[in-house]
Amino acid sequence: MVNSKVAKLFENGLELSFLGGMSGTVFVDHIGRESISNFKVGEKVKARVTAHDIASKKTTLSLLDHIVQL
Repeated sequence: MVNSKVAKLFENGLELSFLGGMSGTVFVDHIGRESISNFKVGEKVKARVTAHDIASKKTTLSLLDHIVQL
């Protein structure tokens, strides 16, 4: 679980920044709201890390309630 901020909006998801410099992607199928346009850059959100690839340094996160509540 991480406290994060929305850094960028994409057609297929969001980029979140967290832990003082890390960033990760939330794909559209892991967004709990109706539309990506409901988010604003700089908005604070709680997200759960679902995967991290050490070699490529890519992190994926989820905003779905049932995953965040785990």
